[in-house]
This record gives sequence, C-alpha cells and structure tokens, in this order.
Amino acid sequence: MELTLGGKISSAIVFDRDYRSENECAAIKEACGKFSELVALHRRKEIENFLLVPAAIDRAAANKVSEVLRRGGSAKTYVPIADAVLNKFSLEKKITWLVSIFLIAGDLRDRILQV
Repeated sequence: MELTLGGKISSAIVFDRDYRSENECAAIKEACGKFSELVALHRRKEIENFLLVPAAIDRAAANKVSEVLRRGGSAKTYVPIADAVLNKFSLEKKITWLVSIFLIAGDLRDRILQV
C-alpha cells in the first residue's frame, strides 16, 4: 500500500484482552510494534462494544445497499436506524444489570438477616 501511495502510512492498533494472558498480550504488542507506531491494549475484553458509532454503521449499511443496487439488485432504500437499535439494546442491558444488582443485594440482605 505504501508503494502504491508513494509514502509511509502511519498506523495505530488498539486491541482488547479477550481472555488473553499477560504473556500473550505482551507477545502481540511486540509483534504489532514491528509495523505500527502505536500499539495499545484496552484493559477490558470485547472492546468492539465500546466503539460502536451509529453514524458510521448507518453509512456502511447505506453504502452496502447502494452497492447492491449498482450490481443490479432490487430497489431498496436504507433508513438510518443504528442509533435507535443501539440505544434500545443498551437500555435493555442496563435494566438487566440493575435487576441483577437488586437481586444480589436482596439475597445478601436475606443472608445477613438469617444470621
């Protein structure tokens, strides 16, 4: 790619733990450091869940629909919905998390009162 563009391409890599050991993370950082200026390890697993950008998802989906149309697919239009879908999903997860916390707190209270 650098040859084609006629210059150096800077890059940064951010990866997550995804159940990797410290040794695995160190090896990955070292290997990636050979071709990237910045290598960062996110402390959490499944970092992709922190990086969802609704506008980018909508653009990618709209581009895919346009590509299908260019190749002779049936006429469809993409309605941007990523923000609404992600907000709904996030709210459902927050509610599930809160219910779990309340159940745990209630269980602990019951155990303490039994003593």
